[in-house]
Parts: sequence; structure tokens; C-alpha cells
Amino acid sequence: MATIKIPPVLRPRTGGEAELSSAGATVGEVLRELTFVNTTHDVVLVLIDAAFAFEMPPVRSGWITVVDVETGRSRVMSRSALRRMSERVRRWQDEVQQTARKLGFDVLRLSTDRTQREVALVEFVAERRLRRR
Repeated sequence: MATIKIPPVLRPRTGGEAELSSAGATVGEVLRELTFVNTTHDVVLVLIDAAFAFEMPPVRSGWITVVDVETGRSRVMSRSALRRMSERVRRWQDEVQQTARKLGFDVLRLSTDRTQREVALVEFVAERRLRRR
């Protein structure tokens, strides 16, 4: 079950719950459930590009131990497999973005680069203002 946290700044104005729970097993199912919220509230999906976390400097092939920071579990994998994870994450985020847009959500995708992030935010706000007129 997925839990979507609603920022505290929105709760007093809407009188809503602190979080929404979804029985959706996939991102698509969770997004489809959010369409019901989107009829009353302005839902914006913010994606933080996490692919960089799997990028490795060019090194010879070999085996490395990686640790999942959320679960603490470790796993031994080849450097080439870890390198491919970056592309898998990027493709998954692309699919989430496409699904969200098809369902009518506005999507803001941010990178870790400050300049790119600021440009993306300015463009996002400007585009929304033009559409809302």
C-alpha cells in the first residue's frame, strides 16, 4: 500500500487528512487513485531525478557491494549491472511522467543541478500561469 504525504502547509486550508493511502500496487494505480483528489485539489507530481545515484565513474569491470540506504540491505553486483541501473531508473521515471501527464497531472521534474532546477521551476510556473488564463 502506498502512502502519499500531504505537506502541512496545505492541511489547515483544506481541512483534509495528513496523508492519503492507496491500495495501488503500481505507480499507475496510485496515480489513477490520485485523479479523484485532482478533481478537488491541484495535484502536481514532482519527480526528483535519482538516476545520478547509480552513475559510476569509468572503471574496469569488477564486483562491488552496494547498500540500500532505506532498508540497510547490501548486495554484491557487477559494476556493469550498477551502471545499467542508472538507465533503468531514468526509463522508469520517464514512464511515471508519461503516465501522470496522460492522466492530466502537471509534472515537474527536477535534477540535482541547481541551475537546471531553477530553470525548470521558472518554466513550470510560467507555463502553468499561461494555461490558467
